[in-house]
Formats: sequence, C-alpha cells, structure tokens
Amino acid sequence: MKRLLSFIMAFVLPAIVFGSEADLKIPNLSPDQNNMLMFGFVICFLGLLFGYYQFSKVKKLKAHKSMLDVAHIIFETCKTYLIQQGKFLGILYCFLFWIPSADEFWRCFAYPHVVGYRNPGLV
Repeated sequence: MKRLLSFIMAFVLPAIVFGSEADLKIPNLSPDQNNMLMFGFVICFLGLLFGYYQFSKVKKLKAHKSMLDVAHIIFETCKTYLIQQGKFLGILYCFLFWIPSADEFWRCFAYPHVVGYRNPGLV
C-alpha cells in the first residue's frame, strides 16, 4: 500500500505545482555577492586544473598487463551499456515527442469543428 501511494504521489504532485524554470525569479546580485560568485568560479577552475594534473600523473604510471586487460574489459562493458542507453533514450524521445506531435497534427484534420484544434491546412 505504501509503495502504491508513493507511486501515485510521484505522478500527481508535479502536476499540481505547474512550475517551470521560466517562472524562476533571478535576484540581482550585490557587488559582494558577485565577487563571491567569481571567487567560486576560480576555485572550480583550480580544482579542474588539479584534477587534470593528477590524471596526467596517473596516466604516466606503468601497469601490469592483466590490469590493463581488466581495464579494457570494464571500458568495453561501459561503452556497450552507454550505447544501449542511448538507443533507449532515442526510442523514449520518439514516444515522448514525435508520437504526441503526430497525434496533435492528426486531430487538427480529424476534428476541425472542435474548438482549440487549429487546422493547419485551412489557415
């Protein structure tokens, strides 16, 4: 019962809110806040440089043949998984975008007398 209620709430609550990113109010930053934001960007960039430095150091280390084989197997497995996920997301995109669009286009011609449906062929 708890799972069913959670499942229902997960689909009902977002529909009640009717919010989007376009409704967000972006505040004006004071000069002190703007400086703090820029300081955060500098810290992030330094972290990026440090990460690249560590990556280049590790990349130069020699590894045993068996470890390289295991790493290659893991890489190929991840690559296959990502390709499968990409195919799934492509199909999901078709269901979520193209099918409703085609249905809306079909309704314009099937129900020209219904208010709210605009017939693009007659306009």
